[in-house]
Amino acid sequence: MKIVKLLSAALWTVLVAGVLLVVGVVLWLRHDHNAVCKRVEDADHQAVLSACRQMMGERDEYRPAEEGRVKGMIDSVDSVRPRIPAAIRDLEPSHILVGTGKVEVVFQPGLSHVGFIAYPKGAKGKGQKKLIDGLYMFYLSD
Repeated sequence: MKIVKLLSAALWTVLVAGVLLVVGVVLWLRHDHNAVCKRVEDADHQAVLSACRQMMGERDEYRPAEEGRVKGMIDSVDSVRPRIPAAIRDLEPSHILVGTGKVEVVFQPGLSHVGFIAYPKGAKGKGQKKLIDGLYMFYLSD
């Protein structure tokens, strides 16, 4: 009987520790998501838009078309970091998609995606939150 009580207590301890660990991780991920959202909202939006438009004009400089890859997809920002305009580089994005009709600057805090979508001058843009003409914020949560 004593062994059953010890096993029961050990099982409860492991269960409670597991729940606390999961709650801690979820809270940490949520904090990271909020911090990145704030960084995006507080950025110099005009500078980010100008930098994105510069990258659109220099699309082939960032990632030429390769077998099985999207032309303009910068999935390893570190490989081209010096060439990325400072207004974007200093925000430390996880990846960037440089298209002919838009640029997506993506941050991946935890399991979510947050970032900018920039459009050429005069283009009708879309996103979840308009920051300025031509620049929108998007966020995809887990």
